[in-house]
Amino acid sequence: MLNPDKYRSISGDGITRENVDAQLDGGLMRVCVGNDKWQKMRRGGRTKKWVKSPERICIPYKHGFNGYGRIEAEDFSWQAPPILMHPIINESDTT
Repeated sequence: MLNPDKYRSISGDGITRENVDAQLDGGLMRVCVGNDKWQKMRRGGRTKKWVKSPERICIPYKHGFNGYGRIEAEDFSWQAPPILMHPIINESDTT
C-alpha cells in the first residue's frame, strides 16, 4: 500500500499495486504537494514493467500545471506504523 501521507484516493479504497492503474486512470488519486495541499494526479505515460524483474514497476504521473513524479516499486513497501496499546492508568488506582 502507498503511504497515505503522500498519496490518497478519493474512492475510499487503499491504493495497492493491483488497483493503482485503475485509480490513476479514473482520476481518483491525489498527491500532497505541501502544507496539506492536495492536487489531482493524472497519468504522465505508460506503466513501465521489466521482463527480467517483474517486481519492478514505474508509473509516471503529472499534477497541477507543471508538477510531475513517478510511483515506483519501493513506494508500495510502505507499512503502517504499529499501534502501541498502553493501558490507561487512573490516578485514583495508583493511590
